[in-house]
Amino acid sequence: MKRTLLLKNGLDKGIAGKIQGFFGAYNPKSDGDPNDFAQAKMAADPSITADVFLVAYVFSLTKVGARVPHDGKRKAALGLITGSTNGRLYDESRNEHPLGEYLQQKQTNYKLFSTVLVGKPSANPKPKDPVHEVTGNNANAGDLIDGIMQAEAKKTGCEGQIRTDQWPLLTLAVWPEVKVTWKDVDINIGCGVHIVLRLPWIYFRTSRLDLWVYVRIPADVAADIDKIISTCLRNSALAPPVLAVALFDLPSAIGIFLGLFTDCVTSHAFKTFSCMIPGLALITAVNPPDWP
Repeated sequence: MKRTLLLKNGLDKGIAGKIQGFFGAYNPKSDGDPNDFAQAKMAADPSITADVFLVAYVFSLTKVGARVPHDGKRKAALGLITGSTNGRLYDESRNEHPLGEYLQQKQTNYKLFSTVLVGKPSANPKPKDPVHEVTGNNANAGDLIDGIMQAEAKKTGCEGQIRTDQWPLLTLAVWPEVKVTWKDVDINIGCGVHIVLRLPWIYFRTSRLDLWVYVRIPADVAADIDKIISTCLRNSALAPPVLAVALFDLPSAIGIFLGLFTDCVTSHAFKTFSCMIPGLALITAVNPPDWP
């Protein structure tokens, strides 16, 4: 430890000399607490006041040994999740369970810092529609729908002049996503000394599953039919049988929707139109789209 005496600018030389003399004569072993020592000197000489001097202390630390990360909490958390330690859990009724036994009873598997799978996977998972079930973000959802419509038009040979319409019908689900990473944080405490701590960094984002409805209309279809088409799109997509299965089996929902839409259009326009392509799409909008 090093002590430095600081004196006020313009201080009388006589007073400055007294303070320097006291400072040089101070002995920590015999004079005791430095504050009590200074108070005694100021009480004995009223010309010395507390606002004309300051004693600054400078500490020097020397690092011994190599860097040692303190990751005990992280290891403990890993042990609980992987079941390698004798952790215990309490359920909603505050009943105590050994960790491994509880997870086995609940048929729960954990994948650290990623997907949480609850229960056994279904032996017959829902049909996956790679064309109509896509992931993006709020900004590019319209582009994704355009891609779906173009893929369907190419498949049916209806790539001529068209008009299009699309809009999000409703949000079927919203859920948070959490990612935890561990980072070494270098903390500079001064005098060239750094302390490295391994700390958890938690990232959050939100995913939303939106049901979209869209239609491609040939350019030669009269514009006064557009209102009939839009009404039939909305009513058919919002029909209870469609919404009941859209989240779990989109191909089946699309089949029901197309039947209802065709019936609606023919009952109002009294005919069908070739190369008119209506449809539904599930867009998983992730915000932000990428983890930091």
